[in-house]
Amino acid sequence: MTVTTPDLAQVAQNAADLASAAKRGVDTSAFDVPSGDWPFDVHPVAGYVGAMVAGIDLRTPMTATVLERLQRALAHYGVLFFRGQHIEPEHHAAFGRQFGNLRTPAPYMEVLESCPDVCVISTENGKAYLTDQWHQDVSWPERPTRYSILHMRAIPSHGGDTLWSSLYLAYERLSPSMQDFLTTLTVRHGQPGNVDAMHHDHPLVIRHPVTGRRSIYANPVFTQRINELTPGESQALLAHLYAHATTPEFTCRWRWQVGDVAMWDNCHVMHYALGDYHPHYRMLHRIEIEGERLLPAVPVACPVP
Repeated sequence: MTVTTPDLAQVAQNAADLASAAKRGVDTSAFDVPSGDWPFDVHPVAGYVGAMVAGIDLRTPMTATVLERLQRALAHYGVLFFRGQHIEPEHHAAFGRQFGNLRTPAPYMEVLESCPDVCVISTENGKAYLTDQWHQDVSWPERPTRYSILHMRAIPSHGGDTLWSSLYLAYERLSPSMQDFLTTLTVRHGQPGNVDAMHHDHPLVIRHPVTGRRSIYANPVFTQRINELTPGESQALLAHLYAHATTPEFTCRWRWQVGDVAMWDNCHVMHYALGDYHPHYRMLHRIEIEGERLLPAVPVACPVP
């Protein structure tokens, strides 16, 4: 297998990030660029987030080794891209089930009658025009979506790219004092525009369940407030974090082709689908993998009996 590594400047910055993580007692070996005997090729598409995977046919059930390697690559790159996957909705859903239970689409989403776990996001149903802002998918439940998997079915002649940003880097590039402060805070996530809708409080800084790497858990669409701050303080700090998290160097941009599949770690990246293609047609299928309760950056100590 082939793994393309970052340039020397990126390696130096990564080393600084790893040193900071090591001081917090995190096992930094989990952050290493995937290498060794892998059954597929991985090619980064940007300096720090996003990679293209080659050598996998998503119509074929994955071996345990391939699944484990894909999850490791997701933990490192945040989002993976697969070109030329001309799959049917049944293949799409079957691929997702290998990573966990599929989340039932929200009632307001259009789904396929033949495969109701797959929802349709298109210009025809208007859902394509609702994603041109930075967000995470379904971030408000107690157990938010773990992975989202898109399959591009129709694209405009130009425009319609999607961007992802690394919430790992958003945390790691803050000052140590700000990092420590953020780990003391919680945020309320809920559906926008509906005060009676489902909502839940989450840590503002979470850690990956396998690597222990920390990231910010907030997005402009579904995060309503920081619970421990005044409304003005909450609004100001969230605005700062959103601007910081979308620093261009923390992002990647994907130009779609029909048949592309994108899969990302929804709790640790945000995404933004550019709305620059009206009135042209765009349509994709999406499934979501159910997640677990989010882990706070600082483990909660068990009470002493």
